[in-house]
Amino acid sequence: MMQFPDFPGGTIAIDIDADGNGPAHWQLRRRWGYQVVCEIDFQLEAPAQSWVCNGMPADNYTLHAFSWHPPSGVTWFELGARW
Repeated sequence: MMQFPDFPGGTIAIDIDADGNGPAHWQLRRRWGYQVVCEIDFQLEAPAQSWVCNGMPADNYTLHAFSWHPPSGVTWFELGARW
């Protein structure tokens, strides 16, 4: 999980690199995790990827990444957020 308080609003770019194989998922949540505002499924074996969430209101956000099926063999996630 990654936290970023006091986001001023606008566009957030999500960057994820992971190692493993199988499906995974990330969620961008506002209000410290209480409201999912942007999310997507991705494959762990894919190269590093970026996605964009537009029109995000000013608030406190957390970014969560996880594997839907823990036996999938995830060894690590690297998370980033840019605005």
